[in-house]
Amino acid sequence: MFYDVKDASLFAAGCTAITFIIHVALFEKPHKALVAFVLCLGLAVLLVAVLDHIGSTRIAVQQSATNPLTQHSTISETPQAESVRRTALDEATAYANADDWADAINTLNSALEKLPADPQLTQQLRAYQQSYAANAISQAEVFAEQGQYDSAISVLNSAQSLLPGNSDLATEVARITLMKPVYFETIQTTGYSRYTGNEGDSDIVAMGQRGDTGENGVTYQHGLDVWVARWNYQDEISWVWRDYLLPQGSKALRGTLTVAVDCYNHTDFDTTLEIRGDEKNVLFSQRMTPNVGSVPIDISVDGFTAVRISARDNVAKSGGTCFLLGDLSVSRFASSAPSPQTSALPSSASTTGADASPPAKSGEKYQIYDVGMTWDDAKAYCKSQGRHLATITSQSEQDAVVQVIEEGTMESYWLGGEEIDGTWSWITGEKFDWTYWDSGEPNGSGDRLQIYSSRYPSGIVNGWDDTYASGDQGGGLTYSQIGAVCEK
Repeated sequence: MFYDVKDASLFAAGCTAITFIIHVALFEKPHKALVAFVLCLGLAVLLVAVLDHIGSTRIAVQQSATNPLTQHSTISETPQAESVRRTALDEATAYANADDWADAINTLNSALEKLPADPQLTQQLRAYQQSYAANAISQAEVFAEQGQYDSAISVLNSAQSLLPGNSDLATEVARITLMKPVYFETIQTTGYSRYTGNEGDSDIVAMGQRGDTGENGVTYQHGLDVWVARWNYQDEISWVWRDYLLPQGSKALRGTLTVAVDCYNHTDFDTTLEIRGDEKNVLFSQRMTPNVGSVPIDISVDGFTAVRISARDNVAKSGGTCFLLGDLSVSRFASSAPSPQTSALPSSASTTGADASPPAKSGEKYQIYDVGMTWDDAKAYCKSQGRHLATITSQSEQDAVVQVIEEGTMESYWLGGEEIDGTWSWITGEKFDWTYWDSGEPNGSGDRLQIYSSRYPSGIVNGWDDTYASGDQGGGLTYSQIGAVCEK
């Protein structure tokens, strides 16, 4: 096959020359060779002309095939092309009016296979693609607001299958994926402890192992059962805690706290449930009694790597109680509630076993913290809360403090009194001229002030006692049994 006229000309000239030489050599008759030469030359010229025409036609066809504008102008002007275009646009419009964006887009894509680069079809296709993406995002947001995250992601994935590479859809898939909750029954647990007296089997387990229906009438499929065991119907104080490793990037923790109706004792209990960030930051605390009902949980866990969930009886009761943390989950989407004011526990604060109790609050002036700590740490903790260790300068203040500490669980609480050079004073500078010392106190056993709760067998109920800042009384209370009273 010849690719241009030059190649054909050279071939013809070569053939002519070879023919002439052969005739001269074989027949030795130059005149016959001349005749053959002329005939051969004529054929060569004819061959060149034919090949030149074929080459010009091929180039024109190739240029037309590689030029979509030329090709379109030729095809689209035909009545058949106009019929294809009009039919496709009408059908696509009908689908779009019925919010059937997928069929609208598929109809236009099929038409463009017949009429490539048609400007009307292309323009309408782009408009419907944008409308489909916006519609899918709107539907997904509705599903997400209803907590139907899988349905939301399914809608977006369907849209992406028709609109690959759409950045708005990809962004929305990523956003809703972050919102999708990770339920606590699937989260890794890293630590655990419980009250084992009287063969108790308190535990925190997956929803449904102890109960799943709350007093709020809701039956939960996800979350945790917090089982506080009190065996053999003996009155006792039971407790349990378990640590959970948060998924990376966790922002919010949500769920509902209530009492299971399908448990032994759901009518007579006094138990506090608490959630801490990284053991020492109180994020949620709720004292549960039969009249509390259900409590929503929506807290920020941003910046924490783990949470500790704990429950501890405030009052000795009998018969086990099961609390439900319904649909308890974390997500990587920020909490809708304001971030809580977390409280970092002092370094001496006890956070395990029976001392893992939460704070109790009463009114605006006084606040107790039911975690054992030294006097110095209690002072620092109150200061971190914008308060100070409580001072008592009258009977009315004594009564107010007693009311608060009797809501707690510790046997004793630090007050803001200290002895300096043999003289007692309040850390606020107030006069130390009203006292409520226990029998035989102060006896020189320390230089810091504590007040007993009725849970401690003192000579005078709610009397005061001097002790060391460390809480060590040489066989008496230790700091792990002394909480703090903070005053605003």
